[in-house]
Amino acid sequence: MNNYDDETIAFLCKEENLRTTLEICSKMDDVKQRLHDEFWLSFYNTLKLKLDDSPYADSWKIEQNIYTASNDITLLVPLSPQTAEIGIGLTEEGKSKNYHPFYFIWFRTARKKKPELSALRSKLKIMGFKKSLGSTLLMHKYLAYHTGRKDFLLRVAANPDDLAQEIVDGLWIVFEQINAELWDANIALSNQ
Repeated sequence: MNNYDDETIAFLCKEENLRTTLEICSKMDDVKQRLHDEFWLSFYNTLKLKLDDSPYADSWKIEQNIYTASNDITLLVPLSPQTAEIGIGLTEEGKSKNYHPFYFIWFRTARKKKPELSALRSKLKIMGFKKSLGSTLLMHKYLAYHTGRKDFLLRVAANPDDLAQEIVDGLWIVFEQINAELWDANIALSNQ
């Protein structure tokens, strides 16, 4: 440990500070969960504003928490239910209170072989996406964040909208770069 850590621990262990220290420690999971929830709400609202102010507002929509209430999933999918087979979104995985968020391309149904999917996969690979092994994930790309780490929590506490905007902007860049391929893949999958 360094001198700062030693001094901090000594301060926290003083009899007059220990009760407060223990009380704060007992609430840390609640604090992390609240900040986690604030981030996801801000992410959704920021993405919704971005979509509503874009030329895609008449053809794409946002879906949330598709299969589970335990993991946050936010997707952009085609507005027409006949073509909403594949979408792009943000989700997370990992240990509770320290998830690792990632962008992903998602299937509503199990994978199918189509040339349009190969074109989409090739473009995503060039953009740094990795092949996913699950039957409903086509490809994914991890972000440089972990939702339980100090730097993430401090950014959410200071201004969740700024962090959400940063992550939405990254997702939006990918969305615009693959929009044509994503649309074509949806059309091909819906015409089976």
